[in-house]
Amino acid sequence: MGPDWKAMPLVGVQTLDGARVVRVAATVVACYPAADPGMERITAVNLAEAGLKAAHVAQAFGVTPQHLSRLRGRARQQGSAGLATRPRGPKGPSRLTPPTQRRIQRLRAQGLTVAAIAERIGVSVGSVSHVLRQPAAMQPPLPALAPVAPDPTPPVLPATPHPVPHAGALLLVGALDALGVFQAFRTLGASVGRAWRYDWARTVAVVALVFGLRLRSIERLKTLLPSALGPLLGCRRAPGAQTVRMKLVALAERVDPQALHRELLRALLAHTPVWEQCYYVDGHFAAYHGEHPAPAGWDPHRRLAAPGHSDAFVHDITGRALFALHLPCNGALSRVLPQIVAEIRAVVGPTTPFTLVFDRGGFSGDVFRWLTAAGIGFLTYLKGRAAKRRVPAHRFARRWWAFEGRRRVYWCHERRTRVAQAGRLRTVLFRGAKDAQVPVLTNRTDWPAPQLVHVLQCRWRQENSLKYLVEHYAIDQLIQYGADAERDTRRVANPARRALRDRLTGLRQELAAGEAALGRALTANAEGRRRTVRGLKIALAPLRRRVAALAGQIGRWETRLRHTPARVPRTALEPRARRAILQHDRRHLVTAIKLAAYDAERWLGQRFNQTYRQAKDYLTMTASLFQQPGTLHLADGVLRVRILPPADRRVAAAFRALCGDLNARKLRWLNTDIRLHFEPAVNQTAPSAGELLTEF
Repeated sequence: MGPDWKAMPLVGVQTLDGARVVRVAATVVACYPAADPGMERITAVNLAEAGLKAAHVAQAFGVTPQHLSRLRGRARQQGSAGLATRPRGPKGPSRLTPPTQRRIQRLRAQGLTVAAIAERIGVSVGSVSHVLRQPAAMQPPLPALAPVAPDPTPPVLPATPHPVPHAGALLLVGALDALGVFQAFRTLGASVGRAWRYDWARTVAVVALVFGLRLRSIERLKTLLPSALGPLLGCRRAPGAQTVRMKLVALAERVDPQALHRELLRALLAHTPVWEQCYYVDGHFAAYHGEHPAPAGWDPHRRLAAPGHSDAFVHDITGRALFALHLPCNGALSRVLPQIVAEIRAVVGPTTPFTLVFDRGGFSGDVFRWLTAAGIGFLTYLKGRAAKRRVPAHRFARRWWAFEGRRRVYWCHERRTRVAQAGRLRTVLFRGAKDAQVPVLTNRTDWPAPQLVHVLQCRWRQENSLKYLVEHYAIDQLIQYGADAERDTRRVANPARRALRDRLTGLRQELAAGEAALGRALTANAEGRRRTVRGLKIALAPLRRRVAALAGQIGRWETRLRHTPARVPRTALEPRARRAILQHDRRHLVTAIKLAAYDAERWLGQRFNQTYRQAKDYLTMTASLFQQPGTLHLADGVLRVRILPPADRRVAAAFRALCGDLNARKLRWLNTDIRLHFEPAVNQTAPSAGELLTEF
């Protein structure tokens, strides 16, 4: 059942009996054959040029706002001919000869992905897909985990123990394999083109290591010796910053970043399910200080509107980062919740119930009604409740709920509150800090009041997680500098209304002065001179006519003000107004790798804390293990990593237990069959500086 709330998409596209039907609100504006892509492009461009928001049109037609902007530019320069379907590929003789097509079919039968076939033969991915779509090809179904083409350059690993300054960083690589990160990339057919030395697995690993070692930027690779990270990647030298940037460009072209977030979410849920299917949603704004006219958003740190870009992050109740969703136009959290629901349902299934937890940024009666109709629970704070509407203290009851081995006690009072467009919803008030009465709004009727309160209180774990990600993983970095320009059709305040208000203010002041003059004349009237009202009116006729004329003008200007729209498109004020949508494909890809590295670090920390048992600093101690030196060597298909244990006995004991735990899981090194084996170095001192600079 589709949503019927007022915030539903303005533009809708449906396929009915082989035809595409396009509607704006409830009016059908176009109908054309579904197999006519040229007509679809013309329709999308016409709707965007007519003043509809480009993001809404792009979402309805299933394209990105950047692609729609390119189509609009092509239409302005070339007309409808620029939107016609054009043949792809070289204009000369075709390279897809019959022997080449048969070779493509044979490679497909061996289980290779489309990207791997295109790379091996030397043609585009689209050409391979065209051959495999032919009825005569009869290609076999794609296996669940397609094998990846072998790396042209085998890994260079030492056969004898070799000193490495950051041997402990391989703990993070092993954790990435445990959480299924490399498997997710394999499933999506990841590739960086012709990999002579650094394939996609090494690219992913070096990005994760950059932030795991707290370098906070890919550019900081310039501050490391190439031989410091090279042995961890099976190379004599680690890639430089420019090489990593080029590899990320190629990787973003082969792997859809949002599909990667979805696949990583699937891997995380397979590893550890989400508690009670409870998902925490929050937005994060990153300011932009470049030269492009980027759309403005609300910067909570500076508490003002500023150019930048926003992302919506989804966590679970433990603070584990599940996935992120990019918001190119800085939409409100209430507008992005349907997209969050779609991403979750794409992984957990259309019938699995779940609950969303968010702050007041997602407060919307229309959204509440839609979530309830879709069978989705929500939990948020009641918005707009005045502080003076306090409930007497004797109405609060002491309630408790057991969670994570502890009893959580709250003073609660339950009632129902009417919310516009959503009806009466359950409200639980609890006494917070400084005797504040905090209202919790929800449609969950099966959870007890203290459980609702504590689950919403756990939202601060997501806040702390975002602070940690900003500080150590730099999730607000720009990564790429490109932008796509488009017409600025955002609705802004109409300056004509301000001019009308100023004019009305002047007229009202003049009318007040005229009426005051009439009053003074009446008070100062000499009875001996003018004994009748008629005589007074005749004497003050010019002033009375002026007052009447002012009253009539005010009425006409007020009518004009009522019919003047409060907000108009910016193009109505500036016909050549443009705005820039920042490109986000590489940034969104790197964000997925950052979240995966963060989750891997937390997973290692949880294993480490089983012995360490210090909740305050276990993450700090886990991150310090990545800096520990050691040795590594390859023997019998096992990469043995000996890491110098920390000096503290308690930390060293937890480190030894962590090594045993990881070895029992039989983790693999990068995207290979080489197993990782960790062990603390016994009676070993830190390697000298000369040893660290030696290349094997």
